[in-house]
Amino acid sequence: MFEYLMPLLHLRCYADTLLDHAMRGAVRIQQLYAGERRVPWGISESAHSDRDGKRQYQYRAFGVPAVSASSDHPEKVVIAPYASMLAAMLDPARSVANLRALDAGGYQTRYGFVEAVEYSSRASDSVPETIRCFMAHHQGMSLMAMDNAVFCGRMQERFHREPFVQATEFLLQERMPALVEDLPDAGEQSAAA
Repeated sequence: MFEYLMPLLHLRCYADTLLDHAMRGAVRIQQLYAGERRVPWGISESAHSDRDGKRQYQYRAFGVPAVSASSDHPEKVVIAPYASMLAAMLDPARSVANLRALDAGGYQTRYGFVEAVEYSSRASDSVPETIRCFMAHHQGMSLMAMDNAVFCGRMQERFHREPFVQATEFLLQERMPALVEDLPDAGEQSAAA
């Protein structure tokens, strides 16, 4: 989810644009995917349970197959709480509910939420593994996202005051194309020809 939502930390989101639909769609697909698996949502790149020779957590991109650029389907579902905080800029009610569920599960410490919670898809009754580390860039994105969510996009407002940003702001306003209804699929077209 990081790849979809990180631009919102600095850039405004305009209603009914390509970007708006892509971001909201990615969040909703995540919510549905996690709901089917009965786990919290918020899949993004993060540390996970694999460790190197120094016992340090390994890091990689995780995603939902429907919106992932990668074709691999890992056997793990890794939930990164910072992804829910990013989504709070678009869907605050569901994000807060998800973060409360993560808190109730014991995944918040005195330093904030843990890096990730890893669920194995092999056994539905397995206990999730807590990835107890704190990555500065995830903590920073979380703080900025919460600032934007609570203070109505204040960081975006500051960024958009820059003349270079104002000069290209119109690119963020690209509207969704009008959909053409009742287009025949490729099989129907070749049969008609």
